Amino acid sequence: MESILAFGDSNTWGLVPGSRTYERYPWEKRWTGILQNELKESRILEEGLCGRTTVFED
Repeated sequence: MESILAFGDSNTWGLVPGSRTYERYPWEKRWTGILQNELKESRILEEGLCGRTTVFED
């Protein structure tokens, strides 16, 4: 079994747009969950973080 790491921003995390409480879509609605359903022989690991950006200097 291979593992696939999905590393990204709020889109990977599954943030519901306009949510003030950082509500997430359920696993089966997030793109990582959909991918997991399609790639049954692989394991999808999601590492998303809301607010991750390259726009601002650290």
